Amino acid sequence: MRRKDREILELNEIIKIIDRCDVCHIGMTDKGLPYVVPMSFGYAVLENRATFYFHCAGEGRKIDLLRKDPRVCLQFDCSHRLITGEKACDCSTEYESAVAFGIAEFITDPAEKTGALTRLMEHYRSGGGFRFDDRMVRQTAVFKVTAEQISGKRKHAIKEVNS
Repeated sequence: MRRKDREILELNEIIKIIDRCDVCHIGMTDKGLPYVVPMSFGYAVLENRATFYFHCAGEGRKIDLLRKDPRVCLQFDCSHRLITGEKACDCSTEYESAVAFGIAEFITDPAEKTGALTRLMEHYRSGGGFRFDDRMVRQTAVFKVTAEQISGKRKHAIKEVNS
């Protein structure tokens, strides 16, 4: 990372950023070209490793690509704020972001799928007690990505110009 002053390496700080994000952008490859889709997600941190959970329809382009090449890049960003200025060069953006790399693994065991879907729901709604229709669990594709590499970045304005 070029700007080491913005880099975040501490997993707990990166997870705090990810917890504030609503969407994860998943990057895959399609015949050598990038293919990125926004997805809802959940996560768990065990033994200082983050695992991310996703769900989608059981067929389609994303599923086909993940089966051909399960290597993915996950990108999260939040806390955006435009900083304006009189000159174009005075404009900037505050943000927090995280990037992770890993391998997508499909979950087929019904109990593990339900656990993954629970993690996903917990990210968006507290309170627990989530119930899942068995038929929907069977029909839904669920996959996980354990982060092999993960880093974060944060930019906060030091001096605000005309805000």
